[in-house]
Amino acid sequence: MNSESTTTGLFEKAVSDRPDGFPGNSHPKSTDAQHYHTYLQTLKNTCIPLYKEVAQASLAKDIEDLIAEIANLSNSKSLNMDLLTKTLFEKIRYLNSHGPEHVQLVDKRACELLIEMKIVLEAYELYFLVAAIWVHDVGMIYGRDGHEKSLKNVVSSLGDTIGDEQERRTIIAIAGVHGGHVENQPDNKDTISTIRSSSPVSSKRVRLQLLAALVRLADELAEDKSRATKIPSYLKTSEDSATRASEVFHAYSSCLDSCIINGSDRTIELEFLLNVDDVIRDYHKGSKKVYLLDEIYDRTTKVFNELTYCNRFFVDALQGGATLLDAVKIDIKIYDNSDDIAPIFLMAYTLRGSGYPTYDSSSLLTHCPEITKAMKDLADTIPDARAQDALKQGPNGKCLAEIFAVKRAASITPKPRKTLTERFQTIFRKEEA
Repeated sequence: MNSESTTTGLFEKAVSDRPDGFPGNSHPKSTDAQHYHTYLQTLKNTCIPLYKEVAQASLAKDIEDLIAEIANLSNSKSLNMDLLTKTLFEKIRYLNSHGPEHVQLVDKRACELLIEMKIVLEAYELYFLVAAIWVHDVGMIYGRDGHEKSLKNVVSSLGDTIGDEQERRTIIAIAGVHGGHVENQPDNKDTISTIRSSSPVSSKRVRLQLLAALVRLADELAEDKSRATKIPSYLKTSEDSATRASEVFHAYSSCLDSCIINGSDRTIELEFLLNVDDVIRDYHKGSKKVYLLDEIYDRTTKVFNELTYCNRFFVDALQGGATLLDAVKIDIKIYDNSDDIAPIFLMAYTLRGSGYPTYDSSSLLTHCPEITKAMKDLADTIPDARAQDALKQGPNGKCLAEIFAVKRAASITPKPRKTLTERFQTIFRKEEA
């Protein structure tokens, strides 16, 4: 079954009548399925208003820090307000959408993972998975940094809305390891290993690490053009300086057109659609500038690393007939302009596990020689030595940008105009013929 045909999300599956091959829908504390439906619906209705606040929380936190910094510097006699404003506003991170739509997309991706990987959950586990998804980013109300830990404050404040005390602890444990790093170990991202593999809750065995891995991978895959946030006009200056630090994140989301989980091929398929203008220019990322192709390299490598990491915890579901995904297929299509039907350049590469996983953006080209070949084939079509010179720096974003710049320059070189005498001679020859 291909997840492209999946039209509903995990939430809808959980509260509907039991479909073939999908877990049941009765809460262990009640044999009434309608009670379970109400329980989940209440959770959703509670979380949606919170996520509307989350959508603005990171921005508000950055502005709050900005105001404090300006206040600290305002007594300086040598203060250059123009320079200060430009420098400080570039620190504002207008991040990709983390509102209700994002959570619904995580919900949908989790549903696709369960179906395509044939993972069967107990009804109670399904409840915890849905609950963890719907609260995993609510900690952003306190700002993005450390939001995985901040969600505890929000979930605790919801009280019995989402379960009793032990159920709330379980939800916090699952949702709290969807990202970030191990406490006091900033270089250690193995957060799922910090919670128990499974734990009894209300006399039911709940596989905590399996559920946490589902939340984490679904969150990683909940990325596409719908997350590219429209920047509010009141934040913009003539140079959009207020949005610069996050510019490449929105560009990445905008060009990611499709994410398909394909259980039959055991792959995750990502398709990117770019225009030449997207390739040639560079984008702000924090305090530096990067090319969009290099960001795609980084992010697709991260997707594969997250898949490899989460597969460790999916093993617990194999005895139930589950199938692990083992590759990420990437297709990049570049168009001359947005109205073109056919792309002028195609690049495809596959990230697949072999031996000890060592993928990062710097080793990507070693693992995927098809990238180098695609770039060389493109340069060979351009009768200009500068295209070949661009290849010398390696097939990165700057290389592709320079190749397309040469290609564009060659395509718009004006043809020499014929003299008036040559034009008349052409007309006379046609008439004589």
